Amino acid sequence: MLPFDAGFFVPLLIVWFLMYWILGGVFFSIFALIRVHRIRRARFGCLFTFAAAGLAVIAAWGGTTIARGSLLACEMQPTNSVIIAVEEWIQEFACGIIPLTLSFVIGFTLLLLLGFIFLSLSRGTEKAWIEDGKRGESS
Repeated sequence: MLPFDAGFFVPLLIVWFLMYWILGGVFFSIFALIRVHRIRRARFGCLFTFAAAGLAVIAAWGGTTIARGSLLACEMQPTNSVIIAVEEWIQEFACGIIPLTLSFVIGFTLLLLLGFIFLSLSRGTEKAWIEDGKRGESS
């Protein structure tokens, strides 16, 4: 692996961003449904998306930096076939699975912590419908 191998880093970054964004989004959607307070969804969504993108970049860069030695041992010759290129990318990922997975888990944990901070910053000032009590009892 060269000092910066965009052929490995960029797909890893995209996959990790999507996993962070989808898994974290589902987690905080369920958490927001259970929670009684109103939140400003647009503010939380923007902050969470930027945090997921930033942490995906940091985790992908950190994982590839830590796994550089094992990734160099698995370096293969470039090919023109897409199928062979995908197989090589998977094999290269498998060579550095421990450091890459560790950086993913650390990044996701940080994303959850930041998500809870963003959730508290995005709290609305109005009462939630469940706290009002009078809305549902019209008869």
